[in-house]
Amino acid sequence: MDAWTEYRETLAQIRAKVLGKPWAADPGTRAQGEHLLLQLEAAAYNMVLAPQPHYPELYVHTVFQPLVYNYSLHAADFLYRKCVLDGRCTYRVWGRRNSSMFVDFQVISVTYGQPDPRTVGNWDLDGFDIADDGTFEISLSAEPKPGNWIQLESATGDQNQMNIREAFDDWHAHGVELHIEWVDGPRDALVINPERLADRLERAARFVRFQAETWSMNLTDDILRNASRNTIYFDSFAANAGAANNPTASYPTAIWDIAEDEALILECDVPRTGFWSVQLGDIWWQTLDYTYHQTSLNGRQATLEEDGRFRAVLAHHDPGVPNWLDTLGHRCGVLIFRFFRSDRAIHPVARVVPYGEIDDHLPASTPRVDAAARERALVARSRGSRQRYGN
Repeated sequence: MDAWTEYRETLAQIRAKVLGKPWAADPGTRAQGEHLLLQLEAAAYNMVLAPQPHYPELYVHTVFQPLVYNYSLHAADFLYRKCVLDGRCTYRVWGRRNSSMFVDFQVISVTYGQPDPRTVGNWDLDGFDIADDGTFEISLSAEPKPGNWIQLESATGDQNQMNIREAFDDWHAHGVELHIEWVDGPRDALVINPERLADRLERAARFVRFQAETWSMNLTDDILRNASRNTIYFDSFAANAGAANNPTASYPTAIWDIAEDEALILECDVPRTGFWSVQLGDIWWQTLDYTYHQTSLNGRQATLEEDGRFRAVLAHHDPGVPNWLDTLGHRCGVLIFRFFRSDRAIHPVARVVPYGEIDDHLPASTPRVDAAARERALVARSRGSRQRYGN
């Protein structure tokens, strides 16, 4: 069987599994699943077929972008950059720090979906030597280099993947300036030959399978196996090393499922340090639009109650409170908390209440938000989100 035929047959197998899930019986949810498959095929080209490890680029818009790529429930507050590198080579990254919250560099030994993934390491930009004017330079190689250095994996050759997470609690902050270039080591010509194409097609099929099955189906199945709907589950990613989760983070997660006349109230303490957020996705782990709708909140955006606790209302209609999470009309989906570099473990709780009784389950001091105030908040949100992507 030639590589192209095998690739197409693998996609057909994955589609059959997606559409065989119980929730795909609903026409709208089925359409969302087919949308996922289409974008994963495009993402496989962007992340597996297109990259040239010896001519590196820091991919941004072809990784995640609002209203374009929303698979794997990427964080609304992060700007992601990804790059495929050859661990037998040496590279140089340089730039200027500026004012985002933090910048995390992560190297995994292979691209998503490939066999035997291993996280090589995570490095915080603020842990490196940075000049007084905010400029910095970092070497990337398998063998240690003087000064700022990020380790690559030589044994896996041109499959090293670098993930860069830049966090913004202030969506209007000035993001980091980053550049990368190859320095030395083996360097292939920019030529697509039959052997290389066949290898990349095989990797691309594994990428799609990983994103569709390991993420968009198996994680949901795992949560529902271990927790009922509308219940926070704390071990969603414990055994999922291939997803390259951040070791400084925890990800309490739930499958939410509420009727038109119901709401889900979320409540928790908040950490005194680090970054935290809560965010909604559909049942396929596709991020719900956060640019034009309030489907996420971070520690800066959230309004805390007088007792210092965070309470939010997940509902299909605006309940008139600051911490509303908009379902965009989805009956069910995924919610995820992200706690990065927190001073302690945080354990959110959730409970379903009748929509008409929301006020009975919130403190009397909970602020109110009218339509004009909500519109102002959404305009500011939209501008901040679009600014990060140069729009």
